[in-house]
Amino acid sequence: MSPQKKKSRKTPPMNLTIPEELQAGLNDVLALIDLETYEDRKPSRSTICAVLIELVLEKKDLLKPENIVDYDSLRAELERILHEQE
Repeated sequence: MSPQKKKSRKTPPMNLTIPEELQAGLNDVLALIDLETYEDRKPSRSTICAVLIELVLEKKDLLKPENIVDYDSLRAELERILHEQE
């Protein structure tokens, strides 16, 4: 029996501006993925961004909005919820 293919997610495109140095970092992460063992379609920078968004949304109830006042505090709060055990 052949494995079932996962349905492709078709959503409207979202424009996301990513600084060049972060794009290079995403390329570095992609280079670490073993494409021989990866079972879905070839991962992309968009795939990594989508996974990160999913992780944040799964833990959004842990977010403390009062801690967020600027970019650095937003980053710190997102990092905190991603590391926090439920």
